[in-house]
Amino acid sequence: MKAVSLSDNVPLITAWANDTDYTNTFGEQLRNLVEEGDVVIGLSGSGMSPNVINAFRIANKSGAISVLLSGYSGGEAVKVAYISIIVPSEDMQYIEDIHLMLCHIVFRMVRSKIRGDESYQE
Repeated sequence: MKAVSLSDNVPLITAWANDTDYTNTFGEQLRNLVEEGDVVIGLSGSGMSPNVINAFRIANKSGAISVLLSGYSGGEAVKVAYISIIVPSEDMQYIEDIHLMLCHIVFRMVRSKIRGDESYQE
């Protein structure tokens, strides 16, 4: 299994944004990595982040499954994501706390699948 965080390489993100803008910082990285059947997870508290929306468009064109974690009403990203998990709140700290819990649950499930742990209940 491959897993890549597109936000980890700060020098790349700032160089890309400096030469163009922040709108494509995730999408252009993803373009070279994403393959059909991949799962691309994007977090946007408001659902209005152009860089996440553009990354989802690239993922969708590649045949990947785009999954949005958002708050509020999901914003524009909900129109592009294949699956949307919306925290129905306008409190960003609450939204981020729930996203953290959801990411932890996903991590535990993936780890259990890798280990072949049948005792973990999904």
